Amino acid sequence: MLSERVAAIGALENEGQPETDGAVLRDLIRVGFDLDVTSQFVLGKYWGRAKAEQRAEFRDLFANYLVNTYASHFKRFRIGTLTVIASNRIAGGDILVQTDIDRAADTANVVWRVRARDSEYRIIDVLVDGISLAMTHRSEFASIIQRGDLEKLLQIMRAEDVERSWRSRSLSLLALSASRAEWSMLAAALMFKSASPASIDADKALSDFERGYYRLSLRAWTVLANRGDAEGQYFLGQLYAQGRGAPQDLAKAALWFGESASQGYSHSQFALGYLSETGRGVSKDQSSALKWYVLAADQSLAMAHNNVGLMYEEGRGVRQDYAQAYMRYSLAISLSNLNPGTAIQNLNSLTEKMTSTQIAQAERLAREWQQKNLR
Repeated sequence: MLSERVAAIGALENEGQPETDGAVLRDLIRVGFDLDVTSQFVLGKYWGRAKAEQRAEFRDLFANYLVNTYASHFKRFRIGTLTVIASNRIAGGDILVQTDIDRAADTANVVWRVRARDSEYRIIDVLVDGISLAMTHRSEFASIIQRGDLEKLLQIMRAEDVERSWRSRSLSLLALSASRAEWSMLAAALMFKSASPASIDADKALSDFERGYYRLSLRAWTVLANRGDAEGQYFLGQLYAQGRGAPQDLAKAALWFGESASQGYSHSQFALGYLSETGRGVSKDQSSALKWYVLAADQSLAMAHNNVGLMYEEGRGVRQDYAQAYMRYSLAISLSNLNPGTAIQNLNSLTEKMTSTQIAQAERLAREWQQKNLR
């Protein structure tokens, strides 16, 4: 199994053979990953605009990038401790293989998304502790292209010290530990942290944030937030919510999330939904939480779909409706912007309570939503 072979490489790396093992891991990624599919996904709409030579170069650079990203995760796995929990086929035919892998201090939940092509199954995404690395890559690359163009991204990937600058982003995905609701909020901060506005101040603020210079980041995001920049307002809210660069102040966090959410920024909408659901920084209001979650979900934020599903299933802030809950869980799984295991578990549990008529209705609602929103 590919994941076991990677874990073995990680064990060897810990014994002091990083250069040799890096070459082996590079070959392993080229064989085990569908780089054509993954490269196209992470570039999104920019793939279709790229020239043939740009696509080819990006694919090669991206393979090296994956080596540095995944090596930082896999080297902490212990050989012989991978356990397959379950596998589920999702819409479109992809298969999600859920595994637990022991690390030095804890156990990682790793979900492998695989797809069949030419009679072979290859990996197209890896979710570590609930974070889709492909979605994270896509957000990071899009932010660079939006501030310049595809050639700028290629230049950075050619020249930058990839192992140092990109690994720091990926390692943060494994470092966080929080309750289910808190994790969703922190995941939202990480998953969309890169789509910076076209300004040098935003670039510096993001750089300071990632390097742990939170006070400097706070100053820059404050300037941008006061200019009305939705992303600046979101990040300022995150700094206050997490108590980074300033004492924790959930009321201020809610204020800035609200300013950003009113401009349609999906991750601020999700954060405001979470605060309203839990009564942190604002009055506890399930109806308000549902409203913000729905707005975020309508922009294809999968973790928001999952939370909307929970509220419909439990009848919080809305009349209980299993068909709506089923639809939302199904969309959360297909969008896979959170640990799909959570939504799969919710969906499986809910299915036991539903009639075949309700399930058919829910599947129709999910198809209609996708046709309307995923054109």
